[in-house]
Amino acid sequence: SSYWSGRWTSEWVLDNASNGSSLKGSCHVATHYYENGNVQFRSNRDFHIKDLGLKEGADPKEVAKQVAKHLSDQEFTYQEELQEALRDFSETTFKKLRRQLPLTQLTFPWKTGAASLAAELMARDK
Repeated sequence: SSYWSGRWTSEWVLDNASNGSSLKGSCHVATHYYENGNVQFRSNRDFHIKDLGLKEGADPKEVAKQVAKHLSDQEFTYQEELQEALRDFSETTFKKLRRQLPLTQLTFPWKTGAASLAAELMARDK
């Protein structure tokens, strides 16, 4: 059976200067996947939105709505990009990392003493 866990943390700073407002942020993603072995994935992204189009002295509720929309749009796009990258990774690279079965398509019976038999055979061939 397989198990997933993860953590997504974000930090955003609004700079509402007189010459325009900007939004800076960063996201840190850490995931852990277990299926007969452990795989961890970490990703970080920094964001910078130079002009939010906010007017000086704007209603704080309107500012909050605009900032929340920009945050949501940026993080949603980032999440979609991560999902696409991980889907590709799962279908290509991850399969190459996994141990392949031998030509017989059977797993090696390590617990039955076959390991000692294999060691003896290797020693005899030397």
